[in-house]
Parts: sequence; structure tokens; C-alpha cells
Amino acid sequence: MENERIKNDQSFFKILAKLTVAMIFTVLLLEGGLRVVLSLSLNNYLTHVLPQPYGRLMKRAGEFDCSARGRSLSVVKFDPLCYFIPKRGFFRGPEGRVDCPKEKEAHEIRILCIGDSTTYGFAVDYDDSWVYLLGKMLAARYPGKNIRMLNAGLPGASPRQVKRFFQFHLADYHPDILIWRSEQSLTDTYFVNETSDSLRFLVWRCLYESRIFRVTCVLLDRNRRNGRPTVDIVHDFLTNRNPRNQKPSEKFDSDFAIVRKIAAEHGTRYSLQVERLFCNDSGVILGLLGDPRRQAPWPVVYTRAAFQEYMKNNPSKGLFADKVHIAEGGETVRMQEPFRTNPSGALFVDNVHLTEAGEAVTAKEVSRFIIDNKWIETFQ
Repeated sequence: MENERIKNDQSFFKILAKLTVAMIFTVLLLEGGLRVVLSLSLNNYLTHVLPQPYGRLMKRAGEFDCSARGRSLSVVKFDPLCYFIPKRGFFRGPEGRVDCPKEKEAHEIRILCIGDSTTYGFAVDYDDSWVYLLGKMLAARYPGKNIRMLNAGLPGASPRQVKRFFQFHLADYHPDILIWRSEQSLTDTYFVNETSDSLRFLVWRCLYESRIFRVTCVLLDRNRRNGRPTVDIVHDFLTNRNPRNQKPSEKFDSDFAIVRKIAAEHGTRYSLQVERLFCNDSGVILGLLGDPRRQAPWPVVYTRAAFQEYMKNNPSKGLFADKVHIAEGGETVRMQEPFRTNPSGALFVDNVHLTEAGEAVTAKEVSRFIIDNKWIETFQ
């Protein structure tokens, strides 16, 4: 009787194993078949019809990274916590991305600038970005100081990505001064569970790459006119994003507040928030940090007044640079070349990105703040 029960158990497990193998084989066969069919006919259709919250960010990162412009070069790689990170070094250099030793040189004052493409310096060369110009101004003011500027701008990144990029990859560089050109937003929590988040993002990554998932989403959404696309719902569920809850932590009122705390825990002495500007199509410059008269709980550089003063002193320059074209769908066409051949003195490329003139105004205001507050002088 006992032997018969053991044989039945063994038979059950054998059947279960065979069914599991058969299911895996069927899924792989279906996935492979779909890839062949889609590569022949429908792949472009699915790519355009299916909303791709993750893929859009990856694509924008390539468009906004000057090291990849004009070349078929993948400049970012998947990261389960940050969505994507630079593939060839975290920091912008003269010829593209570069690495930097985590250990500081003797008496080095390390200034780390984080943010998105507005920190990276989209549409300007390396030595025209406000981060580079800031370092040049500080070096001229303090010739005896060993100041190192690190531009960790991540083009295409959201505030949540920037916060996590700093938390998991950049904080270990132990900057003495941290600068983030950002708006006032709170999109993430302070404590992030690396294990669970990694698993959820890896599951999303597998689904995103699956053609079975893409076809399923298109079929589900074909006859639905209202409501969010299926892929967006799955994406937000797996990445733990709740659109109705934009304030995930009551202890902080912005991502910058979280980053500032993390930086302090890694030895950062000063943290500075630089106002991110938005210029609407009517030519009105708006600051995304609210009213400058509001007393911020940390150091802030408001730049809107400086931009308005520049326009007052240079009325013929205009706000937007000439010969810049934004193609339908948001793709950028010839965004950098016009500034090399047709410098206009205007401040903006588009609604948020700056020309050389705009980058210089930003660098001047940040430099003035640091010098006036004698931050560099406190380092021996």
C-alpha cells in the first residue's frame, strides 16, 4: 500500500514536471513565432501603437545625450531601480561619458551636479554647459583650491530616477557640495527596498521585451476608447507607482529634501537647489520652485530674475534660438548644430533647455551664490 502511494506521488510529480516543461516550451515557441511574424510585418505597427513608458524614457535618453547624437549608439543600460543608467561612465566629459575615482585627491573639493538633460547641458557642447562654466568661474575665483566638477546629468530622467540614481550610484562619490537643478516635486520614498524593487523591475523588463505581452495589450485596448492603456496599468503596478498618491512620504516635501538627507549621510557639507525654468510659447518665463519670497528650508538659487534681466538688457536677442525645429511627436531635429553656426544670443532652445547664453546666466547665478556664502572658503 505504501509502495503504491509512493508510485502515485512520483507519477504526479512526473506529470507536473512534464506539464511545466510543455508550458515553457509552448510560451517560448509562441514568443519565437510572434517575433518572426512581427519582424516581417507588424513590428512597426506594434511599436507605434503600444504605449511604452519605459521605452520612451530609454529613447529620449539617447536623443538628449550629445555623445550619441547622429550615431547608432546605445548610451544607457537597464537598471532595475533607476529604470536606466549611463552605460559608459556616470559623468559627462569632453568626448562623452567618463568615470571618476570614488576616492578624492588630497584637498579636493568635489562638486556633484545631478539632474536631467537641463543639468547635462542638452544642445550645448561640454565646455558651454553651466556645470563646466561654474567650475571655471570657481577656479578663477579660488586659484589655490583643487575643485573638481562632476556633471551627472541623466538626460530623459524623471525626478524619481534622479533621486534613485544618486541614492544607489552617486552618493558613494561623497561630494562636498551637491547641486540639483530641479523643480519642487515629491515622487519617491526615502527608503527603497532594493530586493523587492529589483524583482518587480526585472519582471517589468521581461514583460516589456515580450512580444506576447505587446500583442495582448494591443488586443485588450483595441475596442476600448476610454481609460488608461493596459501597458500603463501593468507598468505602474509593477513599479509601485500610484497616480492617486503623489505624496508617498509625509516626512519630506520634495525629492530634493530626500536627496539632501542622503547626501548629508555621505558627508556632503552643502546642498543647493537651482531653480528649473519653463518658458511657455507666449514667451513668459516661469520658475518651477514657486514664489522666491517663500523661505525655503535649504539653500536655493532662483534664476528667473536673472533671465528676465538678461532679456531687459538684450531686447534684440529674443527668447528662443533660431533654426530649431521640434518634429511632430516630440522628436528633436538638428538641436545642436544651429548653435555652432548661428549663435543668436537667445536663452532657450525649447521650453526648458538652454542655449550657451542661458547656460552662462545659470552658471553666473550659481557661482555668485557659492562665492557670496563663502562655501569654498570653509574647505581647508
